[in-house]
Amino acid sequence: MTVSDSNGAAAFIQGLRLQRQQIQAWARKRLQELESAKLRDTAQAAMAEAATTEPAAPRSRKRL
Repeated sequence: MTVSDSNGAAAFIQGLRLQRQQIQAWARKRLQELESAKLRDTAQAAMAEAATTEPAAPRSRKRL
C-alpha cells in the first residue's frame, strides 16, 4: 500500500465517521420529536376524554 493509498483510506474512513455522527444526531433529534408527539397525543386524548366524560354525581356529605 502506498502513502497515497493510505491517505485515501484514512480520508474515506474519516468520511464514514462523519456520516455516522450526522446520522446519530439526526436519529436523536427524530426520537425526541417522536417522543414529544407521543406525549402531545396522549395529553390530547386525555383532554378529549375528560371533555366527553360526564362529571360524577356529587356525593352526600351525611355522616352515619
